[in-house]
Formats: sequence, C-alpha cells, structure tokens
Amino acid sequence: MRAVELAEWGVPRLADLYDALGVDYELSVDLKVPGVGSKILALARDRGAAARLWLCAPDLATLLDLRGEMTDTHLVHSTRRRALGDGIERHAAELGRERVAAINLHHTAWTSGLVALFHRFDVAAFAWDVQEARHLRAMLAAGIDALYCDRVERMVAVVGEFESS
Repeated sequence: MRAVELAEWGVPRLADLYDALGVDYELSVDLKVPGVGSKILALARDRGAAARLWLCAPDLATLLDLRGEMTDTHLVHSTRRRALGDGIERHAAELGRERVAAINLHHTAWTSGLVALFHRFDVAAFAWDVQEARHLRAMLAAGIDALYCDRVERMVAVVGEFESS
C-alpha cells in the first residue's frame, strides 16, 4: 500500500514514526515492494537509526542486494519452513556465510533443535504470528531470539513470567 492508503488505517510514515518516537528502539520492517529497502535504509541512516533497523524479506536475493549498501543494519530472511525443503542446514549455513542476521519462520515450524541449528551458524531465530500465551511460552522455552506478536500486553506478561521463573 502507498503511504496515503496506510494513513487511512492510522499507520504513520516511517519518517513520522521517527519524528514522534525518536530512534531508541529496535524496528523491524517487512520489505513488501521491490526497491523500497534502499529508501528505508537511507531514511534510517539519516535519522541515526540504521543500527537498530531489521529489514525482513521473503526473497533472499532482495536482502542480499541490499547488503552492499549496508553498514550495520540487520537482514532477516522471513519465509516458511516448507519453502526451505530438505536443505535447511544448507540454508542455515548460507545465511551465516552471507551475514544474514536472522531467519523468521512461523512459530509452528520452530523446535529447540531447529533453533540450535541456526544458532550454530550464528543466525538468530525469530518467530512470527505468536499470538497465544501457550505459543509464546513454547517459543521462549525453545530459545527463540525474537518474536512477533500483535497482543503486546499478553506478550509482555508472558515474557515477564518466563524471566521470573
């Protein structure tokens, strides 16, 4: 969607987000349109936020094309487990070799063994669509490095429980 269309849903432009909140937080942005990564990276760099920016894309080539422009922004390969087929260890090795910081899979794909596999290649394990408390707990127990949840209050409560236990 274009920025004007997103505004109708109350979604601010990235520049407006940085203006309102500053840059002292990690920000993950899904690259949904070809060529948009360079513009997002340039804006983040302009605002001094590049080191805390995580650019996510399902197409690994899109991410690797950005690597030449980057200094310390993080790349995240967002995909589905089935898209990796039987070559998951080879993929983990490739991400590590290409300096892709993380892989982001649907929470149902993760096991502690799979997390350990990616960690072996210095690739962080992210989980998306983690909405229910039992799923949040399972991901934390599996050693997930980051997760995406639409229910912030629930997520904060479960993470608090997990850290205090």
